[in-house]
Amino acid sequence: KIGIALTLLIWNMFNLFISPNLHITATMGIYVPLYRAVALCVSLVWLWGLNIWTWSRYRVNHVFIFEISPRHKVNHLEIWAEAASLSIVVLLNSLLFLHHQQYRLKARLSEVVYPLALIAFIIAKIALQLSDSSKRGSLQKDIVASMGSVFIAPFGRARFRDCYLADYFCSMQKIFSDLQYIICIYTLSFSKLMQDDPLASSGYCLSLGSILVPIVHAVPYWWRFQQCLHRYIETQKRWPNLANAFKYCLCQLTVIIGSLHPFFSEYQAPWSPYRLFWLALIVVTTLYTYVWDLVMDWGLLQFQDKAHPLLRQNRLFPTTTFYYWAMCSNLVLRFTWVVTLIPFPFQSVLASSAELENVLLPLLTFLELFRRSQWGILRVEYEHLSTSQGFRKYEHLPLYFDKAGPTAAVGLEPKKKSIWINLEVVFMAGLLVFFSVVVWVLK
Repeated sequence: KIGIALTLLIWNMFNLFISPNLHITATMGIYVPLYRAVALCVSLVWLWGLNIWTWSRYRVNHVFIFEISPRHKVNHLEIWAEAASLSIVVLLNSLLFLHHQQYRLKARLSEVVYPLALIAFIIAKIALQLSDSSKRGSLQKDIVASMGSVFIAPFGRARFRDCYLADYFCSMQKIFSDLQYIICIYTLSFSKLMQDDPLASSGYCLSLGSILVPIVHAVPYWWRFQQCLHRYIETQKRWPNLANAFKYCLCQLTVIIGSLHPFFSEYQAPWSPYRLFWLALIVVTTLYTYVWDLVMDWGLLQFQDKAHPLLRQNRLFPTTTFYYWAMCSNLVLRFTWVVTLIPFPFQSVLASSAELENVLLPLLTFLELFRRSQWGILRVEYEHLSTSQGFRKYEHLPLYFDKAGPTAAVGLEPKKKSIWINLEVVFMAGLLVFFSVVVWVLK
């Protein structure tokens, strides 16, 4: 399967960047965001298999940390086999879509059929997985349950896996915005509005996106913000929950301001105080999240190990190069990802044609998914070694595949809820909503 997928990938790359016979019409270009979003989701499945392999190889007990039933766990080979199957279907569909004009299929078949077939396949695949009673179907149901907890935050559960999943959503804003655009296109088609003019439908959805895209980009940060407040109510500990909530508050404001005020990205525009504030907010937010990744999520920037500066003494991965690489690459990719969350003039600044934008956006989004997967490997490793943010009630975890010995449970006694904590939570949520509304009004 992997060999077939690689062959189809090379064929697609040749058609897109080398073949002189390929011609993508304006109508076909409308559906490019669908293929981009689906391809990035498939790449995320490949990366998830890499994470599972890494944790299993170095005995990181991810099954215990994610609270997965041992009967439902899947190994990396099963995940990669599923990713290979998905890749074959998506790449074969995209090949037919790209060669629609070249092989003169237009007289027999509309190019809209290929995206519709891909959507139908994805829906059928998800439905079959959820109806499956095997371990893979049970795992899918666990994932859907965690997604439900994320969507209804702060009223859903805020376990480690729920917060971990919401963090992944924070790296998938471009995928969500592409899906929002495609849903808009097909909604207009099925409602028989502008169905005879797909370009008009695309223009309408792009104009609607000026309102919806800022919301789509900000909502994942809102979910994590609410989860942090939920954790604060649950644990009654201001640190690190409120500091973490403040981090996502800054992220949300940065995205909203940048999305609602696209003239900030125009270099010829005057540098007003409001624009300088936005630029400073980007730098502060990115550095805040970067330091949080290193100190709180990975347990790094320590000085106890003199032989390996900035690393912690307890490590499950044998090579220190990986830790240093993660520290450096995380900073670069954090700043790179910020560029994709604001309207950026790729054509006027970085390229003379729109094709480069179609290459840069998927590439930058994939790099963010890679950064998030790298973050996830170290985040779970540190959670295995230390319950720094109080997600579990046990001080020590058994190594992966080892039998768990007797462990001492800590903090099992119920805590009395304080009304002042609830008032603090309401105040912080209201403050964030207030600032978001102010930014919207000043648009």
